[in-house]
Amino acid sequence: MSHIYISNKNRNVFCVNQKVGFSTFESLCKNRALSKITFSSTEFKNNPAFVIVRNPLARLLSFYNHWIIDVKKNRKFKAFCQHQLTAVYEKDFIISEQFSFSNLVHAINIKTKYFFINQHHVPQHRIYQEISSANDNVNYIKMEGPKFNPITSKLIGVDHLPRVNSQPKNQTHPNAISLDRVDKSDIATVEKLYKKDYEIFDYKNDIS
Repeated sequence: MSHIYISNKNRNVFCVNQKVGFSTFESLCKNRALSKITFSSTEFKNNPAFVIVRNPLARLLSFYNHWIIDVKKNRKFKAFCQHQLTAVYEKDFIISEQFSFSNLVHAINIKTKYFFINQHHVPQHRIYQEISSANDNVNYIKMEGPKFNPITSKLIGVDHLPRVNSQPKNQTHPNAISLDRVDKSDIATVEKLYKKDYEIFDYKNDIS
């Protein structure tokens, strides 16, 4: 289940998964613009809900640059989402300079059910469907584009969204990867793994 917040001003509900604006919503929670609620709460069921979604490839690239590149740089290897990779590769290889985005995609492809239990990798349409089963007034908002900030800010009741992680530590790392450096075969695999996300949320891999 994703993290669920409610705006303290407008009483709109937001469902946020990992690598889909999570840090931004946590910051808003600390600033008391939002409060955390549960899936079973009356507030969740009786207020308009919005699921924040992101292009699946962009989301996976963000995971790689954060949890893999930063691991190589800082030698930190503590999170479950990192240890999951040891089901396919040795730890020494994962934290080495040789571990690539292609290796990550391959791991998820051959151990799909195992990786999909993690909030970093679970298909977003599953979250959307789960939320919709408990709330009759659910919409989704794409992270991409200039309208995300003003629309979401208005729904929350703040002037603007905070810039959290606007300059990630891995931004200038030589092994950090962007869309134009992704192998076409990896793009095809991601599109297969997240086929329903691409269809339901009308995504294409033009995420620039």
